Amino acid sequence: MTKAKTNFLNFLVAPAQRALIGELGITKLQDLSRFTKKDLLSLHGFRRQNR
Repeated sequence: MTKAKTNFLNFLVAPAQRALIGELGITKLQDLSRFTKKDLLSLHGFRRQNR
């Protein structure tokens, strides 16, 4: 039996998932390499939360 690939989006909160898919069209982990850290942090759901 082969191990199923885990979708990396499942590890993110829903707002971050929607931002990646809807705003940047990211559906695969490899797609992230086209964007900078600044690009990603500007999206809703990626802002640092003080806890």
